[in-house]
Amino acid sequence: MNRLLQRPAHFILLELAALIIVLAAIKVIAPILSPFLIALFISAMTAPGMFWLMRKGYSQSWALAISLFVVFIILTLVVNFVGASLSQFIHDLPAYQSKLHDYTSRLLPFLNHRLGLEVDENNLGQFFNLGSVMKFIGKTFSGVLSALTNSLFILLLVIFILIEFAGFAKKMQLIALDPQATLSRIQKFSTALNHYIILKTLMSVLTALPIGLMLLILRIDYVLLWMFLVFLLNFIPNIGSILAAIPVVLLALVQHGLLSAIIVLIVFVVVNNVVGNMLEPRLL
Repeated sequence: MNRLLQRPAHFILLELAALIIVLAAIKVIAPILSPFLIALFISAMTAPGMFWLMRKGYSQSWALAISLFVVFIILTLVVNFVGASLSQFIHDLPAYQSKLHDYTSRLLPFLNHRLGLEVDENNLGQFFNLGSVMKFIGKTFSGVLSALTNSLFILLLVIFILIEFAGFAKKMQLIALDPQATLSRIQKFSTALNHYIILKTLMSVLTALPIGLMLLILRIDYVLLWMFLVFLLNFIPNIGSILAAIPVVLLALVQHGLLSAIIVLIVFVVVNNVVGNMLEPRLL
């Protein structure tokens, strides 16, 4: 840190300017970058299965074809289901918002007269605004779905990445000055990265399953949609689980009242603490 502070000011300004340019470039190429990152994620998840098939005696072509077929089926199911569920939820959103407004209207006198708090109706309405919350959730789903709808482009990227994975060792034998040392370092890095992605995905599934079971027991609408949201936002550290909980808690409040919303909130907190703060750090 001291060395960083002792550096000439113009170097720091130059680096900050470079950082701003890089971030701006990322924003500009986001339509291309998002499918690429999804393809990289899918490839990291698919590669172990493809290599397992190759060890079982399948040729590289057959192992790649089987892996891509599984990926295509999963992508198709996710796009069709999430897209249909999200459209239906957006259609029902005004009715939910109307019920939530009625709830806040009944809550306001209790807060002002019973508890002696001075709460403005507009501020309370904004706090319990399911529509505002869903703008962010909608952008999250839309971004993922718009990227997933480029299924052909993503599959082509996955094909090239997996083919590169399969032939990477041979290429390194030809071009590296010290192939064994280089391959060892790359293998160590790729194993660690793949280990992280797989475990993070499993942790996201372990987070979504008990929450989904709880929502099913409480008869909350669109259970699978919220499970997918929990799974997706669990990849965002710290705030992801909070963002996933907000619309579900508000929906539970609208459907079944305050007790149901409190139960949902407690389950979210417990599951995320057990998985995120106890189980995940031990495994990672």
